[in-house]
Amino acid sequence: EVKTGVVLARVDDRLYRQQVQMDLAALGVAQEQVAVNQSSLAAARKTVTSDRLDLAEKQRDLARDASLTKPGFVSRQTYDLAVTAAGQSAAVLARDEALVKVAANNVSLAEASLKAAQARIA
Repeated sequence: EVKTGVVLARVDDRLYRQQVQMDLAALGVAQEQVAVNQSSLAAARKTVTSDRLDLAEKQRDLARDASLTKPGFVSRQTYDLAVTAAGQSAAVLARDEALVKVAANNVSLAEASLKAAQARIA
C-alpha cells in the first residue's frame, strides 16, 4: 500500500548535474574565445593603421626620389630601392588587411559558439 509522502524512487541526477557543469565550463571557454578573438581583431586593425602610414611614407619617398632622379640628384639605384620599398609596403598592407578579415570572421564564429553555449544552459 502506497501512502502519501512516502518516497518510492529517486531519480539519480548526477548525470544532469555533471552535464550542467560541463555546459557552464563550455560557456566560460566560449566567453574567453570571444575576448581573445576581439583582442586579435583590434591588434590586426592597429597593424593595418601602421601599415597605411608606412605605405604613405614610402610613397612620399618614391615621389621625391622620382623627381630628383631626372636632374641627377638621386641615383637610379636609390630610385629603384624606393620603388621596391613602396611595393613591399603595399604588399604588407594587403596581407594585413586580409588578416583583419580573418580576425573579424573568427570573432563572428566565436560569438556564434558563445550563443550556442548560452542556449545549452538556458
